[in-house]
Amino acid sequence: MLAAGIETPVPLNELESHLREDVEQQMRSGLGEQQAFETALERIGQANALKAEFQKVGDPRKARSRKQKIVFCNAAAVFYALIGIHTFFFRHDVSFRLAERMLGLVAVALTVSILCSVRYFYRILPVLTNKQVRTGVGLACGVLGILYTVIFMNFILPAFDFTAGQVVVVCLSALLPMAIGGIISFGLEEATHRRTATAGHLGTPMNTSHSNIESGWATYLKAAASVVPAVFLWAISVVFVMPKLKEICGEAGGLALPAVIRIMIGLTENGVLIAGAIILLLILLEWRSSKWPRYRRAAVGIVALLLNSVVLISIFMMVVTATVAASVLFHPPK
Repeated sequence: MLAAGIETPVPLNELESHLREDVEQQMRSGLGEQQAFETALERIGQANALKAEFQKVGDPRKARSRKQKIVFCNAAAVFYALIGIHTFFFRHDVSFRLAERMLGLVAVALTVSILCSVRYFYRILPVLTNKQVRTGVGLACGVLGILYTVIFMNFILPAFDFTAGQVVVVCLSALLPMAIGGIISFGLEEATHRRTATAGHLGTPMNTSHSNIESGWATYLKAAASVVPAVFLWAISVVFVMPKLKEICGEAGGLALPAVIRIMIGLTENGVLIAGAIILLLILLEWRSSKWPRYRRAAVGIVALLLNSVVLISIFMMVVTATVAASVLFHPPK
């Protein structure tokens, strides 16, 4: 590469990172180490062709901007972790029950983990080559974050009679969706840069029939990482928000909960059995079905997306229900 004129460290680091990822992916698909390395080299292309492409994508300003975002996320993670440790272990003016303390620590741990995963989060995101689409997704994340903050501060907190400990836990948990939105916005840009800058512009396909089949542990780990925040937010809602919501609905004349919330409550009550059945089904598919690996990534991804969507819809309906119930309480019918 140096002989071909690629001397800037940023493109070389990008190429090395991509080469290592491609070799690992080839080895997971069943190739030997040497064969995987040779295949990855062939698909990357010749150094002389890379030189022209790296002149297009090796903009040092963009690389510096990405590094600054990564440093900012890591610094925010450290700061947030210190706040959480100080709040739950060294503050004595606010009392926490054991459940509140544990949920608060889990909220802090999830937020810190998401912020620290900024370097690797792009691997589970799609490559959006259209810059307008990426910009639109980023703006949507920002607008949703602002809208979420406004709703939270003006409707959720005033509508419930939280104790001081519950207010702290709910506020710390409220930052989790904002962190997810920011990481998604940055991750889409990073995914596009890493997966197309060193490969897509060269016209060399990065996925073959072998590499398209992702290993099982990687698929399930990514799916778990995508659903854990949603499951945690729903647990927070069930433990802290749902009892207050039922109380408010009762005071508002027996206002019924929406059907989606009732369904989610029923699924939550039988969550252990449902999770066990899903795990058993996956084990049987991995053990008995030879075609399952072809459809595993798509099927698991769709299920994770549906779960996240249902949780978000349920939380939104809880906010709407609380708003309607509060309106009835503040302005009772004559």
